[in-house]
Amino acid sequence: MAINYMMYAIYALLQTIVTPTRGPSAAGVGLLLFRVLYGIALLPHGIPKMPGSRMRKQLRDGMRQMGIAPALFDLAAIIEFFGSILIMLGLLTGFTAAVLTIYFIALVIVSSTKMKKPFPTGMSPGWDLDFLFFIGALLLLLTGAGPYSIDALILHMA
Repeated sequence: MAINYMMYAIYALLQTIVTPTRGPSAAGVGLLLFRVLYGIALLPHGIPKMPGSRMRKQLRDGMRQMGIAPALFDLAAIIEFFGSILIMLGLLTGFTAAVLTIYFIALVIVSSTKMKKPFPTGMSPGWDLDFLFFIGALLLLLTGAGPYSIDALILHMA
């Protein structure tokens, strides 16, 4: 009997976490702010990698010297640029957050192994920013876009 109540409590908690909040709420506004700021922070990392950017060739060559294939560089550009826009809009958030989560897990590994970025200490940069982007993507994967998103509008129209 106690196990049934415990299972119901876990189910209710998961429903609360996974189901986007309805109506105006502090959590909904918080998710909106988080999504917009996350996208604003990620966008400058994708823009220089996009075709037509003056920095693209230099960045691509640098990655090639570290043993990262040009196709993976192009994939990173697409993920960072379009991922940031989709997250800000709250469009296809679950899919985009899943892609970003996988991407940033891989980037933390590459940053610490191939790029030899250290664990950040004081003024020396490391892989901490990659890790923060991973945590942000994971948060959006678990919570969804929230009520103030295109995803929520589409859901309510259906």
